[in-house]
Amino acid sequence: MSGPRAAPPRVPRVLPGPELSIGRTSVPAYRLFALTGVGLGLLVGLVQAARLEVPFRAVLLVAVFGVLGSLAVLTVRAVSGSADWVWHEHEAVVLIAAAGVGLARGDLAPILDVTATGLLVVLGVGRIGCLLAGCCHGRPVSRTRLAVRYSRRHADAGFPGRLVGVALAPVQTIEAIGALLVAVAALTAAGAPPGAIVVAAIGARAGLRAGLEPWRDRPGRRPPAPSTPQLWAAATALVLVTLGAAGLLPIGPWSLVPALVPMLVLVLAGVRAIRSTGPSPAHRRAGIR
Repeated sequence: MSGPRAAPPRVPRVLPGPELSIGRTSVPAYRLFALTGVGLGLLVGLVQAARLEVPFRAVLLVAVFGVLGSLAVLTVRAVSGSADWVWHEHEAVVLIAAAGVGLARGDLAPILDVTATGLLVVLGVGRIGCLLAGCCHGRPVSRTRLAVRYSRRHADAGFPGRLVGVALAPVQTIEAIGALLVAVAALTAAGAPPGAIVVAAIGARAGLRAGLEPWRDRPGRRPPAPSTPQLWAAATALVLVTLGAAGLLPIGPWSLVPALVPMLVLVLAGVRAIRSTGPSPAHRRAGIR
């Protein structure tokens, strides 16, 4: 008599195509969620501004200058032949716009708090678009319980064909959930000194990105050095600590812990890169060399 039949392995669900059907039209998922994220981020920023008694006019000025700065970044990339939309570049120009408005008005810290909260919403919603479109995807993984797979329709839109049907780490989902949870925490924070929200929010976001970066897919071999996003995350943390040391932003556990995380991840990434530069086992199983 045969023993109990083993349960079949869990197969990750294949995501729908990179376009969503709305009525009789098809809309690129990434563009839809990116624009939705911008709108919701502005709305949440206005809610946070009401909580922190920041004038709506200041928030709208930051939004206008931030959008113009993002358009400038996209223009520079287009001229250089790149169509990539890189989050940390747009985050930087929006924070610079907020710093300019805050310094001009004399209320730097509260305006940065409002801006950081809105940016987290933009990132969280935008990453859902990344998940559906297949960009910023994770690397192949052996544990498929929470993994995602992409279809031939994604490959037709530019997704790597050799990863079609392969179980991938759900890095976009994790980053989206993490960013939105931090945004909720920022909205409900009570009694925090001005500037604490931006330090904790941006520091936590940088730490989350630095921690997820090793799980992102990189064609071919592992990078010989820490990736650009990890360097940006560490630089962001360093700027926050510097501003805190200069007395422009508060220093406390909410700032030191998020700031130290990306720096620690950066060091570990460098050690990992030195110890191994060959293709990972998961990449070999996917046929990537």
